[in-house]
Amino acid sequence: MPRRPNPHHTPTPKQIQTADEFIEETVQEVGGAKALDFAAFVAKPKKRSTKRSLSAPRNRFEDLLKQVNVMRDSCAWATFEPKHFVGLYCLLHQHVYGVIPEEVRGEYAIVVGAASRCLRMQFGGSNEAMVDFMRWTWTREKSRLPTRSEEDTFRIGWRYQFGQRLVTDFRTHQLRRQRVSR
Repeated sequence: MPRRPNPHHTPTPKQIQTADEFIEETVQEVGGAKALDFAAFVAKPKKRSTKRSLSAPRNRFEDLLKQVNVMRDSCAWATFEPKHFVGLYCLLHQHVYGVIPEEVRGEYAIVVGAASRCLRMQFGGSNEAMVDFMRWTWTREKSRLPTRSEEDTFRIGWRYQFGQRLVTDFRTHQLRRQRVSR
């Protein structure tokens, strides 16, 4: 059900200007008199897009990978931000599978948000714990690759890497290791 206009609402100057522009666009001169262009009037108004792209430009993404490489070589885990964990994921993916996951660049902002949530909610903000988790994930994956059949197309995607299921596997592994060492 359409909302009724509020009789006590006074339009802002911006709303009046927008309405005036709309009327000017939909009114045409026909034979010296002004006539309303019905098709333009009933058509949905054009919305101005305010959305920002969720992807990362190629050069900025490649700069991030270079930065993560340098940080990884110097073991500067304490300075890692969620975007650096995304870059680390991409480098590990490339190391194990031979390719950078292109879907990460296409959904960069979403992936960084997932990495941020994983870091905060699963590891309490501890960068070292997150690095241990990622190290375990990719060491395990690399050891499993030779035993996989050609038809098995499984790979660790970003949703799996920064999701809860893999974290549960990691914690289960840690508990088993603690029991064995006792």
